[in-house]
Amino acid sequence: MAAGEQIRKFRRMHHLSQKALAEKMDVNEKKISRWENGMGKIKIYDAIKLADYFKISLDELVGRKKL
Repeated sequence: MAAGEQIRKFRRMHHLSQKALAEKMDVNEKKISRWENGMGKIKIYDAIKLADYFKISLDELVGRKKL
């Protein structure tokens, strides 16, 4: 599963709109949309903020499977 799909999944699990998540992450709502649709690269510090907010690992955020 791609990182964007994971972001969408966790956002929905937390019952957040893209706008609400953008406000919590202090980014533009369009950035959330681009991440979720695979049109924008997520910077590491944004990924860390997302993972911390969702209380998940970076591996989970990007959909990395354990070996």
